[in-house]
Amino acid sequence: MTEAKNDGMNYKILDSILKDPAFIAETGENDSLYLRTILTSNQGWNLRNAVCHGMTNDNTFTSVQADRIFLVILYLAAYTLEFE
Repeated sequence: MTEAKNDGMNYKILDSILKDPAFIAETGENDSLYLRTILTSNQGWNLRNAVCHGMTNDNTFTSVQADRIFLVILYLAAYTLEFE
């Protein structure tokens, strides 16, 4: 979480977490880039935004994309990270 106006708090967005030095120190630069390419980068698949903002339909996902998302979930499940 990050501080917001009026003593409030904001959650970090996924792209910020994947670029966070603590995350990169734990997972490595290559893995951080790989995850950003699949999930949040406009130069990559950007699947997080496509799904969460309703820009997909039934024909959007292939077995390749489903496979990558499954691997991302398994990969992230192996870590317990704490951010400031």
